[in-house]
Amino acid sequence: MPTVWCACLSAMKTIASVIIALSFALQTAVGCPAPDDCRPSRVVLDSDVLSGQIFTVTGGKWRPGNRAFVDLREFRDGEWQSIGKIQTIDRGYFTWLNIGPGDYVLVVALQGYVTGKVNVHVRRRHGQLNRIIIPLKTDACATATVRRSRS
Repeated sequence: MPTVWCACLSAMKTIASVIIALSFALQTAVGCPAPDDCRPSRVVLDSDVLSGQIFTVTGGKWRPGNRAFVDLREFRDGEWQSIGKIQTIDRGYFTWLNIGPGDYVLVVALQGYVTGKVNVHVRRRHGQLNRIIIPLKTDACATATVRRSRS
């Protein structure tokens, strides 16, 4: 192989390496995960009442996520299907009643925030009430938690 060809090939490899490195650096610096990049949180409930509260987290401050859209999905006929959509209004609360045992997914969307996903496993219909706390961030994924209700 001629020397000029080898030098050209080497320069192209270097340029390609720099482009790849810059794209990874930019993606990390910007920190904007796509909605599908976030791994869903997982919670387990012992009640047929599925309730929770959405919060927006900006600059370390937690505020109620008013007007967030919450989509409850169930796996039926080989795919996840919506069984109900609601919009939070007062203090970011949402509630579904009479949820049977099984596996569900909550998908929470609010303009300007990374979409939140929570896998919910309902073990039984009767038990202690819980509240799912779902934080939404503008630049990162957030993990949902469960707060046990006092009896």
